Amino acid sequence: MMRKTGNGRVWLALIVPLAVLVAAGRGAATFAAETASEPKSVFHHVHLTAGDPQAAIDWYLRHLGGKIVKVGPFDSVLSNGVSLLFFKGKGDFPGSEGSSVDHVGFSYPDIASKMKELEAAGVQIVSGVEQEGPIKFAFIKDPWGTLIEIVEDPEITGYHHAHLATADLDKTLAWYEAAFGGQRAKFGGLVPGIRYGNVWLLAKQVDAPRAATKGRAIDHISWGFADLDAAAVDLKAQGVKFVTGPLAFGGGKIAFIEAPEGVRIELVGPGQPAASISEAKAAESGKWQSLVDGNSLDGWIQRGGKARYRVENGEVVGTSVPNTPNSFLCTARDYGDFILELEFKVNPDLNSGVQIRSECFDEPREIEINGEKKKIPAGRVHGYQVEIDPKERAWSGGIYDEGRRGWLNDLSKNDSARQAFKPEDWNAFRIECRGDSIKTWINGVPAADLKDDMTPKGFIALQVHGVGNATDPREIRWRNIRIQELD
Repeated sequence: MMRKTGNGRVWLALIVPLAVLVAAGRGAATFAAETASEPKSVFHHVHLTAGDPQAAIDWYLRHLGGKIVKVGPFDSVLSNGVSLLFFKGKGDFPGSEGSSVDHVGFSYPDIASKMKELEAAGVQIVSGVEQEGPIKFAFIKDPWGTLIEIVEDPEITGYHHAHLATADLDKTLAWYEAAFGGQRAKFGGLVPGIRYGNVWLLAKQVDAPRAATKGRAIDHISWGFADLDAAAVDLKAQGVKFVTGPLAFGGGKIAFIEAPEGVRIELVGPGQPAASISEAKAAESGKWQSLVDGNSLDGWIQRGGKARYRVENGEVVGTSVPNTPNSFLCTARDYGDFILELEFKVNPDLNSGVQIRSECFDEPREIEINGEKKKIPAGRVHGYQVEIDPKERAWSGGIYDEGRRGWLNDLSKNDSARQAFKPEDWNAFRIECRGDSIKTWINGVPAADLKDDMTPKGFIALQVHGVGNATDPREIRWRNIRIQELD
């Protein structure tokens, strides 16, 4: 389960406050004795070099899955709780093969169908599906030289492992276990490694030490702690070589160390230490608020048409009604700067959308648009709408100005976002409003990117579009609707 070769170049360090560790779906802990509930550390991110970081984000989302999350000020791809971070390499830089971190791995339930999908999409196939013992695996390569193993592990979907190439297997794994904890085991009963929660650090014996990772396609890997200063004291006492830090950076703390055989490792932690992984998770989860209690529509107001809304199995269900205009289920309060996440599943014959920063007045209003007066009728919901479009056009994630200006940012020139929509299946929206910036993602793929300041604040609403005189009931379902208000 290995391959070979390379050439060299480097990039920057990262800021990762603990809030990001937890937001990424992982925890952190004090640097103390490891227990089942409180690990010594968490595997946090893999730092990859690319010629075009945004293109790399799009490539990984499209072909390997995941979603976009912020790590400090940077976009990253989150897969199985691990962030993949991309920075721009200058000039030529070597791939991962031939270095001491040979490749990374991703797991899928059906490796044969996944490889067919990747091959059909034009992804570079290094080797087809093989099997060693119970492990099925294959290799692909990203456009920037990172070797990627595809495995079939029924326990894990998404990011699976980083794979070391070492000239002293036992000594290397002992070093990582002493530094970061984890559980020594063999993946598939065959490949030696250490398990950190739901991901692996695997290792294979090679004849001679490989090249250091700095400046290559896989520049470094990372572990996080709740108390980085305390962790550093302990690591230094073990003789671990610190290259940088710990130092304050971007609201958190970072440090760089050098592991055996030139593996570059970033350590991350919060500006103020958390007492435990449990405390860190609790603090972060408090920043997100669910907009639906799971049982009722308390906190919501229906405006516009007479479509029917109900809660079923924790999902909000909107059902069309003939001969009624567009209907909107609106939050009772307004929101300004926020991150909104939700999932939806829509009937292929029903248009819909999610209103943000929207308004509705009891009396008629007159507004000015591009120097011209426009009348807004009483009771008319108007404002930014993130489109849900199940038709062939597939503009889901585009931004339409309901009741005012029409399309502001469609997806006619964004094939990646159009292709990300999954007909008659659950789809995920992420919507970020910060000042005059409105950005959207569909299933982790960037969709709209709009600068507009007409409405800085307003309610959120779930639309059921009018269907004319069509009598067949058409449904849209929303679930996991949550919001994080921004300072």
